[in-house]
Amino acid sequence: MLKKNRNKEFVSDLELEKNRYDERARDELQMFSIDKSPTTYYSEFISPIFDKYYELICIVIKPGMRVLEIGAGTGAHTKILIDSGAEVTAQDISRISLDVLRSKIKGTVNTLTSNMEFIPLKDKTFDCIVCCNVLSYGNPSKVNHEIFRLLKPGGSLIIMDSLNLNYIYRLNRMLHYLRDERTKSTLKRIPNLNRIKQFSTRFESSKVYYFGSYFWVIFPIKFLLGRSIALKINQTLEKIKPSGSGAFKFIFVGQKFTSQSN
Repeated sequence: MLKKNRNKEFVSDLELEKNRYDERARDELQMFSIDKSPTTYYSEFISPIFDKYYELICIVIKPGMRVLEIGAGTGAHTKILIDSGAEVTAQDISRISLDVLRSKIKGTVNTLTSNMEFIPLKDKTFDCIVCCNVLSYGNPSKVNHEIFRLLKPGGSLIIMDSLNLNYIYRLNRMLHYLRDERTKSTLKRIPNLNRIKQFSTRFESSKVYYFGSYFWVIFPIKFLLGRSIALKINQTLEKIKPSGSGAFKFIFVGQKFTSQSN
């Protein structure tokens, strides 16, 4: 899909997104050079899903495993992979983002600049593949193909991403598009339940965790009772009654990858 940029030249959605993340990486590198503090791009109110994502990484990934992080960006979620003792390859389309990742990650990490639709690595290379909030940036069939091609038989897959199920979330994404903060193709490619099913058919065992059904109720509580109380209520609700049909985030964990779909 082509769109006019500010210079009135036609560029692809992919190039627009790459430029957006290049710019964000430059800003982060400048800030990091000043205070050395990590940059967070998500609300603390969705921290329960990141807590679960990290917990599952610690459970699934063992020392010595070969792990690929697709769409690693500036390394917001890379350190925990390295701390697991795994051999980590961080892939991203933005070379500048990977430069930032290397500047702030203490530990050995391989980096690869490429489009996630075409990752120039050998088949059956990785014991585990992880990705966080990146699936909408690539053609679904091509990205799925690369994931299945690169996983070893018996390997694992951990995905955390948005879910195109909650109408309020979809409206929010549309507003971002209208403000020129997202591209149209990324709206169309937000994962749905069928995409999750496509992953699950390739693993002997899989599980899906849903989050965010209560997220939009929490904001009025924050306004009325304050941030601290709203945070506690949100965390409690996600623990005692995990999100279901109204979720806008999910984590997929597949283990024992099979070469053919079930």
